[in-house]
Amino acid sequence: MDQSIHLAAMRMWTNENNSRAFSFPMHNMVNAQIWNAAVL
Repeated sequence: MDQSIHLAAMRMWTNENNSRAFSFPMHNMVNAQIWNAAVL
C-alpha cells in the first residue's frame, strides 16, 4: 500500500477520534475500517 495513502488515512482516523472523543461510535467504526484497509 502506498505509504502516503496510509499516513493520510491514519491521520484522518486519529484526528476524527480526537475531535469527537468517541461520541459517535458508528462513525469511528467506519474510520477504523478505513484505517485498517489502508494498513492492509
